[in-house]
This record gives sequence, C-alpha cells and structure tokens, in this order.
Amino acid sequence: MRKYPCYLFSNPEELPLPTGKLWGRGPVLVLGRQFCVHFALDASGVPGHRVSGFVGLQVTRLAPFAHCGGIFVRQGAKIHVWVWSQEMVSALQLKLGAGKAHWRVLPESLWGEVPTRGTVVQTCAAGVEALRFEGGHLQDAMWWPEMPGEPILKAFSGDTVVSKAADSARERVLSRRRWAKAAQAVPVFGAESPVHGLAAWFRAPLAWVILGWLTLGLAGAHAGWTLASGHRVAQAKLAAQAELDHLLDQGTRDAKGRSGGASTEDVQWVNEVRQLTRGVRLDDLLRQLAEPLAARGLLIRELVIDRDEVKLGLVSGYGGAVDLDEAIAAIEAVGLWQRVELLDFANPLLARFRLKLKAVVGLGAPA
Repeated sequence: MRKYPCYLFSNPEELPLPTGKLWGRGPVLVLGRQFCVHFALDASGVPGHRVSGFVGLQVTRLAPFAHCGGIFVRQGAKIHVWVWSQEMVSALQLKLGAGKAHWRVLPESLWGEVPTRGTVVQTCAAGVEALRFEGGHLQDAMWWPEMPGEPILKAFSGDTVVSKAADSARERVLSRRRWAKAAQAVPVFGAESPVHGLAAWFRAPLAWVILGWLTLGLAGAHAGWTLASGHRVAQAKLAAQAELDHLLDQGTRDAKGRSGGASTEDVQWVNEVRQLTRGVRLDDLLRQLAEPLAARGLLIRELVIDRDEVKLGLVSGYGGAVDLDEAIAAIEAVGLWQRVELLDFANPLLARFRLKLKAVVGLGAPA
C-alpha cells in the first residue's frame, strides 16, 4: 500500500478538486451528495456471507441509473446504500488521466464527526444533508438542495438532538475523518466489473502461453527426475541382492564346516535347555526366594516362568519405592541364576527383573 491522490467532485462543469493523499491501493474519488442516491435496506436475518448478493439484487431493483456504481455499509440491522451513475464516474476518471487505475469511489456522506445518538446537519458540496444516528449506527439520511425549515428537520430527527457541522465538505475530506470505513462496493449483476492486478494479467492470451510453456517445462523436469530416481532404485536393488547372495554363501560354508558334529559348547547348551524344559518346581523356587526377599521387606507381585527364564516383579512390603540395591542383593543371594537383568525401573513402585536359571537338577522335575 502507498499514498494515492484524493479528489472531491462537486461541480459537473469543473474537474474534481484535489484534497491531498490517502493510503490505499488506488486513487480516491469523493462524489458530492447531489450525485448520489441513498436508500436503506432491512438486513435482519441476512447472514454476513450473503449480504453482498442481497444488496446486488436490491440495487438492480431500486437504483434509478441504467449503469450504476455504488457502495454499501452495514449498520446493525440496516444496510445503507449509495448509488451513482457509472458513466459519469468513468468520464471523470478519464479526464483525470487514470482511467485504468484501481479507483475507490465514495460519497461525501461518509466523512465527518457523528454522535452516538443525534442528528447531524452538514453542508455538502452542494446542498445540505442530515444524518440521524442511534447507538452509534446510522438510521437514516436525507439531502436537500437548500437548508430545510425547522418543521422538516424536526420531522426527520424525531426526538434526537439536532447539531450543525461547521466545516465544509472539502474540510471534512481533508481532515480524513471518515465515520464508516468498512464500505464495500455494490455488485451489479449483468455488468462486467473492472479487473485489476493478477486477474487482469491472467485474462491476457500471452499469460496463458507463458503458463503453458512453464507447465511443459515442469512436466519435462519431473519426467527426468522420475527416470533418474528409477535408475538409482534399480542400482540399489542390484547391490542389495549381491550382498544378500554373499551372506547366504558365507552362511552355507559355515554350516558345512560344522556339519561333522556339534561343538562341545552347543552340546552342553542343548543338555541344559532340555533339563530346564522338563519344568520347574514352583514350590521349591518360592521357598528359596521367600527368605532373602522377606528379610529385605520385599514382596513378589509378578512371577512368570518361561523355559530357562524367570520374570519377577517386586514391590516394597512397607509401601513406597523399591530399593533396587536391596532387591538385587536378595535375588543374587538365592544363587540359582546365570544372569540377573533389570527390565523396568521407570516405575519406582514396581521393579521388574529377568532371571536366567542355571542348569541345576534340583529345580527340575524329577527325571
């Protein structure tokens, strides 16, 4: 965004008057109230995303111009609409030398200080306008070519206080005091709305030619990348298969080297497993564990025997965390284990161990 010139159009026989610069996306043209027609719509029950379409339909029915432009402002349950002749506005934009710019056209009614409740009478570029507010929302607006009498103002203002603005229309625009900033353009159905920026660029034939070449280039690049990726994947598969074949050949040679007979360690291990798989006498195992565990205040919560392994879960008989040093000392005091392994120490209230049994005949079932 940057600053653009602002113009006030008050006399049809003269060019619009410059009134400084405003921040935005294009120049601003402020129309005198005598060039605008105002009407209010009841928007009760109209959701926000349907307001624009609702206003467009009503403008088509109520606007007195064949080709009109306009803006609308939602104020509570009412929508206030200002419309004008689009042909007049287009001619003014051409005279100002910026016919293709993104213009914002606004009525002078939107500028000025307004009360929370009351009627403001302000001098326009031509004539006089009265704006009546309730709860900070505009309720009605009326324009007269000359200052109306007290009875007319009384009938318009009702029971609200009438105040007169001292500044002129040009002074109000120069002061940048706009009471309605959320003004939206009126959609006019059946008319081609001006297109600016990227939307206008996409409508040009050259834009589609450029997009077509870009698409072809991206498709070619993707095809090349796909072929290169497939080649790399095929090479990786070949290397993996060669490595697998090598490992299988090596395993076959090692197996043939031991085919004459099992080693002494293998025979011993097989005998120990056979002895342990006959079964473990649970009462003997519990009796040998009971004394060292009880002496250290520990109780058995879990006991699982799987062939030559015992999984043991211990808890403290006094409540609280398990002393791991005491638990390990109690387990090792039994003397039945080839290996003691701590499985889980994340829960301090339950210590879980894996114990590998020795090949002891006394623990096996009778032969």
